[in-house]
Amino acid sequence: MSQFSSNWLKLKQNKTLLQPTPQVQKKKDPETKNNEEEKEIKNNEEGKEKGKEIEKGMENKNKKEKEKEKEKEKEKENDTEGENQEEDKKPIKIGKYLSFACDTCISKAQKEEEIIARVSIINYEGKVVYDTYVKPAEYITNYRTAITGITKKLLKHAPSLTEVQEKVSTLINNRTLVGHILKPKLKLLYLNHPHKFTRDISRYQLFLSSRNKKKPLKILAREFLNQEIQQKHHSSVEDARTSMKLYRLIKEDWEKEIKEKHLQKIRKFKKKQQQQQNKTSNKKKRHVSEFIDQSNKKVANESEMTEKERVKHEKMKKYYVNKYNQRKRKKKEKKKRSKQNKKFRKNSFQSKKSADMREFK
Repeated sequence: MSQFSSNWLKLKQNKTLLQPTPQVQKKKDPETKNNEEEKEIKNNEEGKEKGKEIEKGMENKNKKEKEKEKEKEKEKENDTEGENQEEDKKPIKIGKYLSFACDTCISKAQKEEEIIARVSIINYEGKVVYDTYVKPAEYITNYRTAITGITKKLLKHAPSLTEVQEKVSTLINNRTLVGHILKPKLKLLYLNHPHKFTRDISRYQLFLSSRNKKKPLKILAREFLNQEIQQKHHSSVEDARTSMKLYRLIKEDWEKEIKEKHLQKIRKFKKKQQQQQNKTSNKKKRHVSEFIDQSNKKVANESEMTEKERVKHEKMKKYYVNKYNQRKRKKKEKKKRSKQNKKFRKNSFQSKKSADMREFK
């Protein structure tokens, strides 16, 4: 046997040598245990503190980001306000077309009458040209706050009716006025506007009902603009804008119709004028010129005229000339009377207006 095998047998006999040596666990001292526990607690506390610090840092970052966003929004708002202020500083273009609307209150002087409380005028682009409350001169029984939103405080320091009347009349002059049921609204301000410069939307055929009745503005806005108005309170600015929007839809067709009607009237007037001229020219010939021509022919044929014939000739001539002059005078008198009647109507309207204004004062 070799030396290696002999050694192996010896090791087999001594089995204890082959077994692994057991690891001896060192007993820890109580002081070391306490120190380790304290270290673990400190590490946990430090971790919690670090977590809190991280959370605070994230919150601060979010706050800073939010503040930056708010600052940017404020800058944008300031820019827009600046632009709006610049636009406000610039004079608003009034233009050719204006829209008119108003709100009213109720007084009880003799009967329940409507008094104008707010006036608003808007241009073709939808910008406000003039918007004010009107100070009432009479005692108001119902401010209609549920409908219009007007209160006593709003009308306390408002301008008077005469001031508003003057301002509106200057703005409206020689401009087309658009609105919904305009005539009674202008009557509250004691104003008139010529028919050729008025565009009352309620009278247009497309906006009328099947029985040719006027529709309210709320229904027209819903049908043709898909827009809801007058939900909480009636606003004269909103009403004026909607009436202008409705007018824009129809403007081309409506203006063409008005031009055609105007041309038809001119043609009729020209025809009548020509007929009258023809009649007058024929009458002149019949009454004066033809008679003289015939008499001259007779004179030419007859070399000598008797005294009786000459007297007859002169009398007939005077008779027809006087008739022609009388007709001219009658026509002139008719024209004068028509002018006087127009002046009388205007003066009567102004006298009524002045009497009403005295009552206000």
